[in-house]
Amino acid sequence: MLHGFLPFVGEVPTFLIYIVSEKKGSQFSVSLIHYPYLFAKGSARIHTPEQALEGYIQSTNTHDFRQVQPFLGKQAIYYFSDATCRTPTEICQYFENAWDLIKDEHYHISDVQWLHKSAQSAVCLYTYHYEGFLNEEFIEGSGRATNVFEKIEGNWVLVHEHLSSSVTP
Repeated sequence: MLHGFLPFVGEVPTFLIYIVSEKKGSQFSVSLIHYPYLFAKGSARIHTPEQALEGYIQSTNTHDFRQVQPFLGKQAIYYFSDATCRTPTEICQYFENAWDLIKDEHYHISDVQWLHKSAQSAVCLYTYHYEGFLNEEFIEGSGRATNVFEKIEGNWVLVHEHLSSSVTP
């Protein structure tokens, strides 16, 4: 259960969200999650495509699609190696299936290259890396990604992502 959030003041709007859930009897679990670019409606903006990319990756690691969705455009299209997702529902189902399949997954990126940046759009390439447990065995891997961002109503959002497996030399 979302219990509340604490805004942090800085150059970029940041929030520390704390979640309290009851486990057994009077024992409680508290989770602290740091969201550097997550915004409440009308309270803050994602000012740059770099902030959108960083916030998107961090929100992906929450394994909660409600945290990912603010970084996506309403018409976002995803190309995965095994599926194309054209609606928010399809994208959500794909993410949730991946999170269910690979337990304790951690996702990060490297080698980010910005191919294009303008006042309204940006395109980047990067290498993605994941690690977690599949059928209780540790796995890790990587691949290539292309992301397209668009500035919509003052916020940078992801409108297209294309992921593919790494090419071996």
